[in-house]
Amino acid sequence: HILQINTDATSTAGPLEITSNSADGGDIEFNLASAGDFEIQDAGTAFVTFSDAGLTTFVNDLDITLGASENLNVTASAAPTADLVVFSNSGQGTITTAIDGLQVNWVTTAVAGSVDNAGIRLVIDPVGATEAGDTVEAIDIPNITNPTGAVTALQIGTGWDTDINATTDLTLAIGGANEVILNAT
Repeated sequence: HILQINTDATSTAGPLEITSNSADGGDIEFNLASAGDFEIQDAGTAFVTFSDAGLTTFVNDLDITLGASENLNVTASAAPTADLVVFSNSGQGTITTAIDGLQVNWVTTAVAGSVDNAGIRLVIDPVGATEAGDTVEAIDIPNITNPTGAVTALQIGTGWDTDINATTDLTLAIGGANEVILNAT
């Protein structure tokens, strides 16, 4: 190490504090100009690594706690050429019941007046689908090869007042051709 800062085991003082009060960008920089990585360690073991390739690796869970008016945004700064968010355990198949790719626990609270909430709300703008061959799906469940177990594409549990609600009519298609149309009348 070129620079190493150690505190005594009984010290309550932090070993390093950097405060930047300027309006200039890039006040504190770590420049990984070579193949070196930037690590944050606990007792000599890295728990987060920022690699020179631009990847951030967490050794353990990544827990994010948000306050009442805070949220987590993933925003593209240019037209995406890859999926914006990917969850993958490819090559690491789970063997544990109820371990899912994504679980949303969304709780509402009784308040005066009507509210509209959703565990997942998809807002789709198909403005780019201008050609006859263009397709846009709000949810796309691709083909699978069923091994021997029972496989269900969409399962709806009990307790719902309405399982599926379409505001005008419900059209069911097979192979791209409309087969059943259910109207409200």
